Amino acid sequence: MKLSDLHLFKWFRRRIIPIRRLTEHEKGWFEGYLDADGSLTIIKVRRAKIPRGYYYVPHMVLYSTNKEAMEKVRNFIQYGYVVRVEYKKRPECKPLYRYYLSGAKLKKLLEQMTLIIKEKQRVLLIEAIDLLAKKGADEELAYKRLDEICAEIRRLNKKGR
Repeated sequence: MKLSDLHLFKWFRRRIIPIRRLTEHEKGWFEGYLDADGSLTIIKVRRAKIPRGYYYVPHMVLYSTNKEAMEKVRNFIQYGYVVRVEYKKRPECKPLYRYYLSGAKLKKLLEQMTLIIKEKQRVLLIEAIDLLAKKGADEELAYKRLDEICAEIRRLNKKGR
């Protein structure tokens, strides 16, 4: 099985999805928000129906208890979605809102910015998205590199690294 056979990533190769260029003001605000309250990661999703048994999904998540802030991010990026999360075990906590973005749109957004704290994760995520989008890539080599990227991002995202 080649990477191009994966149903999940067919949308990667259909077209480059245009994402709006951020103004310098928006870019600065967004870079600071992502560095402080965001996460850049790649998830390994296990699926028995896929011959390899798993696939990767690179994504960005921003967190806030302020729904308006998450909606503002969603509105000026014009992609992604906001989800409300409540903690059943801790009802006294305020609800948390998460903004998600993944795929080719995420790559276009990450290419516009330069981060301070999460710059290594940004570069690795762009490389992972490129590997997932390539047609005819050597599957074993690509997945070996994706495994390395996933482990490195996990190490970088660990608290107290």
